[in-house]
Amino acid sequence: MRTALLDERDGLRSFVVVFQTGDEVMGGLTSFAKAQGLGGSHFTAIGAFSRAVVAYFDWPSKKYRHVPIEEQVEVLSFDGDITIENGTPTVHAHVVLGKVDATAHGGHLIEGHVRPTLELVITEAPRHLHRRLDAPSGLALIDPDAGRQPRA
Repeated sequence: MRTALLDERDGLRSFVVVFQTGDEVMGGLTSFAKAQGLGGSHFTAIGAFSRAVVAYFDWPSKKYRHVPIEEQVEVLSFDGDITIENGTPTVHAHVVLGKVDATAHGGHLIEGHVRPTLELVITEAPRHLHRRLDAPSGLALIDPDAGRQPRA
């Protein structure tokens, strides 16, 4: 994984993160977010995976169902955010993957192994976003009011 700071203004930063063959995206992106202290950021990427695991949230069971994809795929769309959950930067990413037959598969990205590259751009927001447990779903969802400083 190679990274560069693209821009920094008024305390906000933009980065490029380029993953290389063999890199695992979710672990690498999480480590980068922690090292940079990210907590209110959005990202987008394109590239390809040699294999991936996506997941679908099954509402009745309140659990993610993992779907392994064991073949070379194009990353057609990869978007997500980096927020704070329990005091730690957390990556939430969705992906659409294109197979050789031009079908598309997607969901919540659990694991993605890069081949040959994944080119990702991260844009930092003016304040961190925090996740809180939502009892009906059992998920940690963004709470727009959490972490907000009162205006003077």
